[in-house]
Amino acid sequence: MEANSQSLPLPCEEANEGPSKDFLDPTILVLAGQSVVCETAPAIPLYQMNWNVTSLPPKGSSVVFERVVEHGQAETAEGTAPSKPQNRHLFYLAHPPGAQLSNEKPAYYITSVLPEMLGNISLEAVKSRLQKPELKARLPEEDHGGIPVVAYEDGKGEPHRLVVTAPMERRIRDALVATWCLRLWHDTAESRQARTEALERWTPPESMRGYGDMKMAKTAGALGAVAGAGGGAC
Repeated sequence: MEANSQSLPLPCEEANEGPSKDFLDPTILVLAGQSVVCETAPAIPLYQMNWNVTSLPPKGSSVVFERVVEHGQAETAEGTAPSKPQNRHLFYLAHPPGAQLSNEKPAYYITSVLPEMLGNISLEAVKSRLQKPELKARLPEEDHGGIPVVAYEDGKGEPHRLVVTAPMERRIRDALVATWCLRLWHDTAESRQARTEALERWTPPESMRGYGDMKMAKTAGALGAVAGAGGGAC
């Protein structure tokens, strides 16, 4: 997705439900640890996960993705006060162990928990015009055409920001944000750093020590050969 240099000082909708919120305004979303927040209201989480998908090493093979829901006002001894936010479980983000070795299941996919949500969404690697691999989200056949391209990532690195440029139905944005988080998980888990750390975790210490000893022995042998060829002259 191409970044747009135009500034979008857009408001963030309240994290609640109701007929007036069937369609949500454009906004800028930011990944903040285990939460997704609005850039203009970072203290109020809109979505919550059970671990940070950009952390290493990954905390498991699935992620619970929830929408944070406000239930209005609660009665207290002093009167009324905002009620404590509740989480509504929407999706599981999944990356089964060994999925890259199997052709039966996608390596990264989303499973919906609620029947009204979009169905299973998977990430597939495709070749672009520049012959570089890209990721595309594949939706079930009945949902094709339901999600136009209405968002892009602003910049690279942290914080991760998603700019939503058009109003959209709540369930569509839920799926869009979940897919974005799945893609961030993919990029983190498939990075060179992640692969190196995984190799170190799975390699027995004895093997690493033996590899180090062998490397030192080869280096010492090479230095000895150089010294012999030079006749010991300085």
